[in-house]
Amino acid sequence: MKRISLNKKNFYIIFVTIIVAISLPLLLIWIFYIPHSPEDALQQFYTYESMEDELKDPLIIAGPKVVPLLIKEIQNKDMPHRLYAIRALGDLGDSSALNVLKSILNDTSEIDYFRCGALEAIALIDIDVARELAKQYKETDITSLSEISRYLLSHNKPPHWVVRRTYIEALFDYITNPLPQRTQSKGVRQKRKIGSGQKRKIGSAPITNGQMGSNRVPRVKLNPNEEGYP
Repeated sequence: MKRISLNKKNFYIIFVTIIVAISLPLLLIWIFYIPHSPEDALQQFYTYESMEDELKDPLIIAGPKVVPLLIKEIQNKDMPHRLYAIRALGDLGDSSALNVLKSILNDTSEIDYFRCGALEAIALIDIDVARELAKQYKETDITSLSEISRYLLSHNKPPHWVVRRTYIEALFDYITNPLPQRTQSKGVRQKRKIGSGQKRKIGSAPITNGQMGSNRVPRVKLNPNEEGYP
């Protein structure tokens, strides 16, 4: 059998081919899937359909740059997927979100699960702040909020069911999510259909007063005075 010798030129050709083969898909993913601005990330979040833990992925992928816009948006009680936006602030771990999360937690007019989500997010950002707040709610009549508070005070860490979602986890699930279920940021909107025998994904239809999931998909607007601002 004839031995094939690998000279320097052939080595470089193979090396470059491998680099291109790896880089091209990553480049295409970055161009077509990754949010490139806070507004882009928020629009993708509003239209994204996936399992419950993955709904916040567009925001996590966008990173700290989306936090200021997210802080403003979650003050709107009719924000689509608001609970997952609150949880995303905890995953992002930016202390600038603490004030708005405290406000949601302490607002007795808020729905209970928003208040619980706010305390859980605070625990991911600053456990000491969360423990101090928990002292106020360990005896509350709201069972879930009381349970979270008692856990924080007895364990000195976020509840075991509150797990920070990492950038890598979010990115992997986001790019492997079937394309028909994702609305691209180019303005294309998919119609959401739920058949009688089809399992509904969280976020694809209204849940509990339309707060956790919503079919209303607002266009992201930068001017609060603009008509129809979400």
